[in-house]
Amino acid sequence: MLREIETGAINMRFMAFIFLVLKKIVMQVTIIFYVIWIHINEVSVRLFRKFFNISSKRPWMRRRELLIIEEILRKNQPRQCLEWGAGYSTLCFPKLIVGEKKWISIEHDQVWSENIKNKINEDGVSIVCIAPNNNVEPDTECYDDYKDYIEYPETLNVKFDYIFIDGRARKECLIKAKSLLSPSGIVILHDANRLIYHSVFDIYKYQVLFTDFRIGDGGCWIGSNSFLNIETLNVSKLNDIWRYSKMISKIVKPL
Repeated sequence: MLREIETGAINMRFMAFIFLVLKKIVMQVTIIFYVIWIHINEVSVRLFRKFFNISSKRPWMRRRELLIIEEILRKNQPRQCLEWGAGYSTLCFPKLIVGEKKWISIEHDQVWSENIKNKINEDGVSIVCIAPNNNVEPDTECYDDYKDYIEYPETLNVKFDYIFIDGRARKECLIKAKSLLSPSGIVILHDANRLIYHSVFDIYKYQVLFTDFRIGDGGCWIGSNSFLNIETLNVSKLNDIWRYSKMISKIVKPL
C-alpha cells in the first residue's frame, strides 16, 4: 500500500513537471509567432509609407518598444507625467491613463510644437515650447545649450510619477529626471541603443535595458528609485520578445 502511494506521488510529480515543460514550450512558441506578426506588420507599415506616402499616427517606435511603455502606463496609471520631446507619443500615450492626469510635454521646436498642439484632444495634456539657448546639432548638445529646456520642470514644483525622455539633450535630461521623480516614479529613455547615454544609467538604483541590432536609434531603458515599480513589468516576457526579434531581424530586417 505504501509503495503504491509513493509510486502515485512520483507519477504526480512527473506529470506536473511535464505540464510545466509543455506550458513553457507553448508560451515560447506563442511569443515567436507574435514576434513574427510584429515584423510582418512593421514591414507592411514601412512599405506603405515608402510607396504610398502614408504617414502613421502612432509614435515613431517599433512595436516591441511600444509594448514596454504601454504596459507601464496601463499598470501604473501615473497622475503626474513629464515628457521631453513632443510628438505622436504626446497624442497616444496619455489615452492609456484612465481618469484625471496631467501630462506636460516640453518641446524645443516651435513649428513642431504648434503642429502637435493642434492635434491634442485629451484633457490634461499640454505642450510647452522652450527654445534652445544655443543651436547645435542633435547628440552634440551639452547642458548649456539646452539649460532652460532641461531645467523647466523644476519651475513647476511637481514630483512626477512618469518621465519619458525622447527629445534633445537626453543625457542631461536623464540626470535631471532623477531629482524630479516621485518616490515610486519611473523614467523611460527612448533610443537607448546609443552608447553615449549609458554612462549615467547607474545613478538610478534599479534599471532595465532593452537593446537590439540598431546602433543610431531604438532601444528602451527604464530606471526607477523603487524596485516595486520595475517589478510591475513582465521583464521575462519582454526579454523573450526582444531576443526573438533580434534573431528574426538577422534573417529579415525590417525596412
